[in-house]
Amino acid sequence: MLVVLILSVIIFFGLFHITESPPFGFDEGWATHIASNISRVGIDGTQFSPGNIGHVPLISVGYPLIYALAFWFKIFGVGILQARIMMVVYMLGFAIISFLFLRRLYGNNIALASLAILSTFPPFYTFGKSVIGEVPVLFFLMLFLLSFNLATNNPKRRKFWLILSGVVAGLCIITKTMALVFIPALFVGAFMAWKRKSVSWKDIYIVTISTIIPIIVWIITNFQPGESLAYVADYYSNPSALTDKTATFWLNFRMFWSGIGPLYMLSLIFVWIIGIIIRLKVRTRIFTEEFIALTFSTLLILSFLFRYWDARYLFPVQVLGILFAPYSLYSIWLAMPIKLDIIKKTRIFYFGVIILCILGLYQLSFHSYIADSYKSTRTEDLSRYFSSIPDSTSIFFYNTPNMLPFFHGNNYYQRIAIFEKWVVGSEFAPIVNAGRVNMLVLNPPMTKADEKLSLDNYVEVAKFGKTSILKRKTE
Repeated sequence: MLVVLILSVIIFFGLFHITESPPFGFDEGWATHIASNISRVGIDGTQFSPGNIGHVPLISVGYPLIYALAFWFKIFGVGILQARIMMVVYMLGFAIISFLFLRRLYGNNIALASLAILSTFPPFYTFGKSVIGEVPVLFFLMLFLLSFNLATNNPKRRKFWLILSGVVAGLCIITKTMALVFIPALFVGAFMAWKRKSVSWKDIYIVTISTIIPIIVWIITNFQPGESLAYVADYYSNPSALTDKTATFWLNFRMFWSGIGPLYMLSLIFVWIIGIIIRLKVRTRIFTEEFIALTFSTLLILSFLFRYWDARYLFPVQVLGILFAPYSLYSIWLAMPIKLDIIKKTRIFYFGVIILCILGLYQLSFHSYIADSYKSTRTEDLSRYFSSIPDSTSIFFYNTPNMLPFFHGNNYYQRIAIFEKWVVGSEFAPIVNAGRVNMLVLNPPMTKADEKLSLDNYVEVAKFGKTSILKRKTE
């Protein structure tokens, strides 16, 4: 009954104002656009001009999200509502897999406590409902941990679970660029499992081959003939296009200690590690799967120090901390020299979990980033505005992929700048200067080239947040 109640909370808040909260973003607009192209015309690419759909290998999410969304669109139609409903399905799948896995490791009560905290964690809905890769990465990660645990504890179906764990590990790695750090975490897990004699070299070989297969499919689908491998490698090694990594490192390091989100993440990791140390001292078994998750989290934190700051990069570590830290906290609490028996300590611990969930529920309902947009009508307003524009209208979406899903025509151009260094569709920018399109949808300048864009032929007719919509003066 408690599992059903917690999952009901996830379903309710997942679907609550689903198209408005959180606001439809830049990255999910691009991912939705590519998935819609695959669904409609069978081309994995971005439209930069009418009839010109070109493949772009720089998008940070892989086919486990894009192709799944395209298939979803094929069944239920293309739209923001449909896309976000699929993300809620991913959220539910992740929650269920996490509960099943944690129950195997720590028992029902701890699994329920972790799931309850997760269900009342506001960023779970901020980044979970958005069409980005964070929750799918976590879904495949937890499915790997569950499959690997089953493989080492179910000799009858050992080979099946080993193959499945390898496949989902590969899917995890290619779902989003940040998950590339899962590769060294897998090596750490393989070494530990081999040292503990829970796997053989043959088992490691099976998992490795199974992991490589989805990666090969990703290489085939994501990189096409004629694309510069050096250019793509440069993007994956430095997606934020940083010119001074040392300065970025120290800036991010200081920010780790200056906000609620980073401090919450670091607190969870600290509790998690201290709990593991205490359990090692009393010779309690620490599962290899937990070490893999901790290694992955630690490597993610280190990778964040060399990227531009974004709260969503902290989210996967926060979630993994929520799942694993409660048992560590319980272990710390039991080890404290307080004159209370185990039953009373356990009751106090779960009372604390309930208080934490109530506070999270309050934030989720009234005071958080996700709650701030409950009353927004931005998606509805944009849908109404673009529905009044004839499909034959020529439009240039300039750094606004999040606006594109609202327009139902195909007569449009597009330019996308991720950072100063990563720009696609720039060859069509002169069309704006020449005043050759009926309308222009424009975000604030993101690159130096944006500042030189001539708007002499256009006049602003509408504004939605920071996005301006301009119409040609001769119209």
